[in-house]
Amino acid sequence: MKKTALVIVTLIIVKYSLFSIAFPDSVKPKPLPAEKFKFPEYTFEKLGNGLKLFYIQDSEQPVVNFSIMIAGGSSVDGKKPGLASITASLLTKGAGEMKAKEIAEKLDGIGADISANATDDEITIYGSCLKKHLNTFLGVMKEVLLSPTFTDEEFEKLIPQMKAALQQQKASPHTLAFNLAKKILYGDKHPYGMIPTEKSLDDISIDDVKEYYKTYFKPNTASLAVSGDITKKEFKDIADKYFGEWKKGEVPKIEIPKTTVNSKDIKKIKVNTD
Repeated sequence: MKKTALVIVTLIIVKYSLFSIAFPDSVKPKPLPAEKFKFPEYTFEKLGNGLKLFYIQDSEQPVVNFSIMIAGGSSVDGKKPGLASITASLLTKGAGEMKAKEIAEKLDGIGADISANATDDEITIYGSCLKKHLNTFLGVMKEVLLSPTFTDEEFEKLIPQMKAALQQQKASPHTLAFNLAKKILYGDKHPYGMIPTEKSLDDISIDDVKEYYKTYFKPNTASLAVSGDITKKEFKDIADKYFGEWKKGEVPKIEIPKTTVNSKDIKKIKVNTD
């Protein structure tokens, strides 16, 4: 038994010794040749209602991807941080004659998806589907964009979920550091530095959500980006068909105040890695 163990240990030592000789630490692998990045060619157009259109054809797979970006985001939340996020989350929770479950079932039935989220400067609605299901998919996306219902029922479900998410974030060092950095860089009163809290969520009503949508969801401050297995003519036709009736309107000018970082607010933290 001892002889067997000794043989195994010897083989392991020999193996790693040979590996070290073949790949010494002092010899670093040479980098691969640099490849120049070339952004795909795209087409830019604009609908009569002001909606900006960006299109890239990619026929490698029979899939089409859509992104609709509406200017605004959390930067226009005002004194109610979290308003844009709530608005985005409720878009797919009821639209036209469909409730949240019907929207989900219709998309699942064709292997498609639609989601929405808010960032500092915009609300974005994402979606993708197989080309053969374009009409069904776009029928749902049109309703989500143009006819969200914003029901009290879905609103009352969402607020506790968002509060629970805030509690989970308090246990995340990454999120805590990110939020603290925003406060230091922009300040508590700057739109980019304001963080949703349980209190700010309580101060938001379904009427606030409807007013946000009414104020900022206009085609003349929005962009539609499409990429995938679709021709330029098909793209223009579906843009006209599904989004051409979106009515443009006046939108308040979004002005982001300048920031001044106060060096006194920057703190050095020593991390013990021993």
